[in-house]
Amino acid sequence: MKFARVVPFVLCFALGACDSIPPAGPSMTVVAGPKVTEQKFAGDVVACRERAQAAAGTAANAAGQLDRQSRYDAVYSDCMLERAYTISQPVAR
Repeated sequence: MKFARVVPFVLCFALGACDSIPPAGPSMTVVAGPKVTEQKFAGDVVACRERAQAAAGTAANAAGQLDRQSRYDAVYSDCMLERAYTISQPVAR
């Protein structure tokens, strides 16, 4: 029985799975202007989430215990600001 309890932890650390949980999404709200269509906004959200996810994964791989959520949020907000959206108050989690 003791072996059965240890195996998941060993596999988790050996495969690096414990350190590979990605951020669920941004911790801020983005507001679109009145002239932005829903389709454009949705496309920009997807593009910025993909960019942020890639950056958070790369940063974590390079620095180990880097705060992935902070990196994700920084890249996501920069991406959305580049596209002229407004960043609102952070979402409480």
